[in-house]
Amino acid sequence: MRSSSPTRDVDLDFFAIPAGNCRAFEARFPGHRFAYSPENLRLGKALSIFTKADRIILGVRTEADAKELELLLTNFTQNLIIVRTESAEMIKHAINSFLASSIALMNEISRICEQVGADAKEVERGLKSEPRIGPERISHRWTVCWWNVGARYSCSDEVSGIAP
Repeated sequence: MRSSSPTRDVDLDFFAIPAGNCRAFEARFPGHRFAYSPENLRLGKALSIFTKADRIILGVRTEADAKELELLLTNFTQNLIIVRTESAEMIKHAINSFLASSIALMNEISRICEQVGADAKEVERGLKSEPRIGPERISHRWTVCWWNVGARYSCSDEVSGIAP
């Protein structure tokens, strides 16, 4: 997505890149400014996710870039989280790592439930009752994945074929 002003362009990138790449792009393409959004625009759902965003994280270099992109992005959400470009690049990796770690942990808990004869649904109910975890941290989609004892899933509807 590109926002143009008379003096420069701002390229807003959404793809997964190593932290620090926007700075490398700026060095390679003088006169262009790069901004980054770590949104997870899932295959087949990217347009609806973007246009109905509950929030958009935006990594920018300058306040001028933030204001220019804010004019464009507030058409989709009023909840913009403005951070430095490198922070936005890192947020993408942190979110993906957190989700992957959570799925791995839940699969391991499911495996242990099988081994010790615990009822996974009861363990789920107990986890959801813990205020530091709560039901919002264990979504239905994850529940379908890890509480189907004996099955291991990636917790991606597209990969597992499981409807939430």
